[in-house]
Amino acid sequence: AGGLNPFAPTSALKRATNFFPLIYPAVDYASVYPRHFDRARCFITNMRTTSTWTGYDRSRGQMEDEVWRHITYGGTLVGWFGVSRAWYENLSPTFEITERSRHIKAINEGLIDGTAKLVIQGEVAPAPVAIVLSANSLFAYPVKGVAASPDANPSALNRMYDVYRAGYVRLLDPAHIQYDYVTDEQVAQGLPENYRVVIFPRAVALSDACVNATQAFAQRGGVVADEEFGIYNEVGVRRDERPALSGKNVVLSGAGEDNALARALVAGGVRSPETFTGTVSRVVRKNIGKGRLTVAFGSGDVSITFPDKAHTYDIREH
Repeated sequence: AGGLNPFAPTSALKRATNFFPLIYPAVDYASVYPRHFDRARCFITNMRTTSTWTGYDRSRGQMEDEVWRHITYGGTLVGWFGVSRAWYENLSPTFEITERSRHIKAINEGLIDGTAKLVIQGEVAPAPVAIVLSANSLFAYPVKGVAASPDANPSALNRMYDVYRAGYVRLLDPAHIQYDYVTDEQVAQGLPENYRVVIFPRAVALSDACVNATQAFAQRGGVVADEEFGIYNEVGVRRDERPALSGKNVVLSGAGEDNALARALVAGGVRSPETFTGTVSRVVRKNIGKGRLTVAFGSGDVSITFPDKAHTYDIREH
């Protein structure tokens, strides 16, 4: 997207390319690699002109998950990589169709039945949680690490920065809480009312406007930050003192606080409206006209109990 190669050899270009708010709002069509899709979806202006691709040597379960997540969030085109390549075991050495190819065929056939047509309709419901992506922090974090330890590997520090973001996702998904990614600039401008909790994973470089807006947000919703919140300004100049967030809704993680996210969710009044049994790895809620659609990604036997049982329709039964 945008003429940039996310697999370019320079780490600086990788970071710039993978910082999706800088890329996707400027393009009319985007083709998104599955591992980047969860962040990219939040900044793409038109999901209907968005594609993804899968295949490779992925398992059937992983391919199904990637395809259906793309469709659920409104994407309309799925490409398959390596379908004709023998080393991905899609064709036998004698060019016969393999079991793996039959899996791919079954996934494609599933996309043209009534379930997929229903899932792709409507709009994703507003999420109650925002995870902040900060371009300035993305660059400042490894610089800070190298300054403290000149022998440190900048690429390893860059990966570590992303670990903090991914850690919150691994907590939110099993709790069946929807979230979006937002930028620190969006925070500075004021977040929409649907967000009741905002998370700052290693947001080390923030503007005064963002810090002040975060303090204001804490009066109405939960804030999760850490001990390095805003220690630099937006251009990387270290502040004399770390910005002091205050209020009962502010929770600092990494300071002896093992339940920071849980406390913030309580402060913001955020919880799953449905009760799930079974293994559910992601829940996406959509609005279709006056109706609501809950899409649950999981494995094995899964059941859902809704708070309002009137007019409940389980598409698996029809």
